[in-house]
Amino acid sequence: MIAHVRVAVATVGFVLAVAVALVIERSLLAPLPLAVPDLVALLVAAGAMAFGARVGAGWGLLAGLLCDLAPPASGVVGAWALAYVCCGFGLGLMWERRWGVAPRGWYAAAVAAVAVGATVVHALVLVLFGEAAVWRASTLPAVGLTALYGVVLGLAVGPQLERLLAGWPARRASR
Repeated sequence: MIAHVRVAVATVGFVLAVAVALVIERSLLAPLPLAVPDLVALLVAAGAMAFGARVGAGWGLLAGLLCDLAPPASGVVGAWALAYVCCGFGLGLMWERRWGVAPRGWYAAAVAAVAVGATVVHALVLVLFGEAAVWRASTLPAVGLTALYGVVLGLAVGPQLERLLAGWPARRASR
């Protein structure tokens, strides 16, 4: 019973962190040209690396729904949720099956993969729902810049964030 309470507290903290990340992304970082760093992808990746695939998928769903509902929201609710669920679950599975201690570059690759994967899945969902304006000439450079931001974020704060979450008492209870 205590373990479930700890997981719930960790989830509430995660939702608050995503809310702060969205405010930073959509207000302070919005003037950046072409693309903004995906801070939410960093949080989803850290949760998946610290707690595994199930928590990564659940936290990806929560983060995606918050992204879908936060202004300026696109017309398709659930597109970011689907993208972050896939990325959180996939990264969590890969992270659970790794051998030994991951080098620092693994964090950068993981965060970049989640950021790019979420961006591409989100764009594909929007195209499937008829928003063809998503695929324009600036899409490929924006995805490349998102990958670069993901690598920089992964190198800068990925290991510390995963270590912080891994020390959380709910880790053993979530697996």
